[in-house]
Amino acid sequence: MNTPRPGNIGISEWNNLQRAIGIITEHFPNMALFINWVDDDGETQHAHILQGNKFAIQNHVDKWNSGDFDPPEDDKEVFQ
Repeated sequence: MNTPRPGNIGISEWNNLQRAIGIITEHFPNMALFINWVDDDGETQHAHILQGNKFAIQNHVDKWNSGDFDPPEDDKEVFQ
């Protein structure tokens, strides 16, 4: 795993995340991990880690953000 450590994540926290990423990617080689936490100053922090085929994962995330994966209006009855 050659993912660079985000600047807002401490070294000990990063080591714990690296262990978790190793466990997750053992079963899911392509993954996106989105992390939100509140720091000691009460500020919300965010980070994301893409592991595996980063281009494909980013494309997939972009589709979720744009709403491409939302069900069509006609299919609402199927999900109820």
